[in-house]
Amino acid sequence: PVDVMSACWLPPRGAHAAGAPVLATGTREGDVLLWTTDKGLCCTRRLDAHGRGPTIPALSGGGATYSGVRCLSLRADSETMVSGGGDGVVMWWSAAALTAAARTPSAAATPHERHVLTGDDNARPPAVRGLDCHKFSSDVMVGTYRCEVWEIDDVDGPQVLIYGHSGDVRGLAVHPLETHVFATASEAGRLFVWNSKSRVLRAKCNVMHPCVGVGFSPDGQHIAVGCKDGTLVIISYPNLVAGAARQVVTRPDGTRCEFRHCAEAVDEVRYSPDGHLLAAGSHDNFIDIYDVSGRAVPGRSTGAIYHRLHRLRGHSSYITHLDWSALNPRFPHRRVLQSTCGAYELLYWDGNTGQQVRQSMRDERWDTQTCTLGFSVMGIWPKSKAGEKAADGTDINACDRGPAPGDAEAGELLAVVDDSGMVKLFNWPCVVEH
Repeated sequence: PVDVMSACWLPPRGAHAAGAPVLATGTREGDVLLWTTDKGLCCTRRLDAHGRGPTIPALSGGGATYSGVRCLSLRADSETMVSGGGDGVVMWWSAAALTAAARTPSAAATPHERHVLTGDDNARPPAVRGLDCHKFSSDVMVGTYRCEVWEIDDVDGPQVLIYGHSGDVRGLAVHPLETHVFATASEAGRLFVWNSKSRVLRAKCNVMHPCVGVGFSPDGQHIAVGCKDGTLVIISYPNLVAGAARQVVTRPDGTRCEFRHCAEAVDEVRYSPDGHLLAAGSHDNFIDIYDVSGRAVPGRSTGAIYHRLHRLRGHSSYITHLDWSALNPRFPHRRVLQSTCGAYELLYWDGNTGQQVRQSMRDERWDTQTCTLGFSVMGIWPKSKAGEKAADGTDINACDRGPAPGDAEAGELLAVVDDSGMVKLFNWPCVVEH
């Protein structure tokens, strides 16, 4: 038996115009099978068409499988059939030649045009998962397993119209200086920089590790990317936008700022407001503090950029959120970090010394507010009614503070997302629900 991945009816053409239509099917192995229907369905010809392509997740949600010939489509003029395969190739076939080949074993049937989906930053063309022909032009639209939409026309050939992540998007960060610019990172290992106003992709790169966390430095020059395998990568934003070959930040001695200090996922990355320190929280239950400038803490800094200063130990579960204290002109070198974990613990740390801060931080002003626990966000947790299950730590997944619309006197708002799919807005600080 052969797994059939696609099918297309071919109307009678040429010398066989008076006969019955022919059925073309694509297989998982990359072949195109031709079937006659005059006296029942009978497979009469096998054509070598596409390569099997890489193994990708099966549509049924099972294990990995070959893509094969996933798509067959007949153009509106019924003269040409277009096929798309797991090898990233799109082919044009003459419908008349295919009809003749199905009925005559000696008749030749080869594609008269082919295009390879190249030009992306991947070494291998993406497997084709969807394909259709434009009704009023020669353009062909192609969807790939990397969630991209390609257009193939007679002038420019294959071009990507829309990029997309092919894995879960676990990281998102807004550029601190450029309006409408933000970065996303996915478990497929891709880092994208978007412009939300023009809705276009500004830059992209392959981090080569499954990404789960991302954060911009305050000056917007660096992007810290935390990865599922415990890797931390620092990307140069100017080089990324310029399309330079070297996108990972390098030290003067030539070493890359790519670290593997954790055994498990680095979910949270957060730069201090002055840009001198970087906190990276992981599933190892630790928080690593990196000296970005190499001179952040006199007496402790080594002079090398992005060297690890401290490892903060104290949480009993994986790190979920991190926030640095806001800049204080009276104490410019004061850097306090608050963190929460999967055990719903809220701890405070001195970023300079790596020691835990045990006094109350109730009146501390934080540069960001992503921690879902604390005095200023206690009102976001719903109160349970009589007979209902009380809210637990899993009900609210994330929060973030931002300015309210209008002038500066309008205050600030806190956005909260929860398990019910709701996005709620609260006045900040949210000590009580309001």
